[in-house]
Amino acid sequence: MDLVNLKRIDLSYSRYLTRIPDLSKAQNLERLELVTCQNLVEVSSSVQCLNKLVYLDLSDCKNLRSLSGGINLKSLKALILTSCSSLSEFPEISGDVECLSFSGTAIEELPQSIGSLPTLANLYLKNCTRLKKLPSSIAKLTSLSDMFLSGCLNITKIPEIPQNVECLDLSNTAIEEVPSAICTLSRLSALNLSNCKRLKSFPNGIASWDALEDFLSLAAQNLRVSIT
Repeated sequence: MDLVNLKRIDLSYSRYLTRIPDLSKAQNLERLELVTCQNLVEVSSSVQCLNKLVYLDLSDCKNLRSLSGGINLKSLKALILTSCSSLSEFPEISGDVECLSFSGTAIEELPQSIGSLPTLANLYLKNCTRLKKLPSSIAKLTSLSDMFLSGCLNITKIPEIPQNVECLDLSNTAIEEVPSAICTLSRLSALNLSNCKRLKSFPNGIASWDALEDFLSLAAQNLRVSIT
């Protein structure tokens, strides 16, 4: 079969698929969707040859344990690994990716190299219950606008946040305080701190924060500082 003209391949819900076939000849492929291929255990190295691939979705591939060799695709904009619950290692990623979703995975840490993704705008890490901390290099993500950490039960501290962040979801985490530097985020318009049961303090400067339009559920049982 001649694959050269293919721009999209959708193998979603292929329950018996264990490996991705050789796609090295699909040089014009732009979208590869493998949603809920629950017996998929590895991604073929031939994917690295897909230089026009823009969108790669491996959501709910529950037996996928790693992306050996990392992801180095110059055209890739979105990598979706939501609910890949056996994935424990964050792969090395390079290129101009704009959206990363690792929500519901078993990753325990993010590499410092994540700070070298200058075009990353959306970072989804919801319900990564084994994730314990974020690298300081997060601050280098100058294009980051949305970061979702809700349900990361072991996150206790938040590093410096990039200045262009507009939406920050820290709900249901174990943070005890919100760093005062958050008041310098002039573009932040949505902040979610609901169900942060260990939250004890909050910066006073938030009270005069004109940019914050959607201040979600700030009250926590042990909150010491009133913002009203």
